[in-house]
Amino acid sequence: MKISLRKASQLQTSINDMIKGISLKDSVELTEFEDVDKSLVNARQDLLNSMQRIQNLYTALYHIRNLIAHANATSGINIKLGEIAMYDKRMGLFNQIGSLKPMGDIDVIKGKLDKIKTRAEPSRVNLYGSIDTVDTSVLKPEDVVGFKQAVLQVKKVKTKLQDEVLELNVKTEIDLSEDAEKFLASEGLV
Repeated sequence: MKISLRKASQLQTSINDMIKGISLKDSVELTEFEDVDKSLVNARQDLLNSMQRIQNLYTALYHIRNLIAHANATSGINIKLGEIAMYDKRMGLFNQIGSLKPMGDIDVIKGKLDKIKTRAEPSRVNLYGSIDTVDTSVLKPEDVVGFKQAVLQVKKVKTKLQDEVLELNVKTEIDLSEDAEKFLASEGLV
């Protein structure tokens, strides 16, 4: 049975949800009116059946995961996902730098420094024991604007790559093994 990578991903989610819903009850409440041996045997068998069902679901889940991994590698999805991750990091960096305060007027900065240099007191140590300084950003206003524009450009490239990955997820198919298909059909998943 062939299914798209998109459908395979949804199938993995359904399998995981099904696994979460299976109870592994390891105890039983007995009353004086019950056949103790029969109740214990039945409860134990229910637990073992649930464990086997979970193991079969795990087998199907990892069969699908392996097929997806192989398809992602051969279709080029992995490379595109790596590029998307790189562009995500770039966008984060550009957003960080683009949100910084740019340098003020250079003449004002130089004027403040000249004032410190030419004041009457010979010491440049202020009342609190630290040297007078002028703090300024090193980024020019046009640098900040440029980084903000770069974010938009990177976002376009990232969106294009995400669209390509989506297209590949819909068009690339995996072929479930016959055993996996039968088991998943018995569980009502395919």
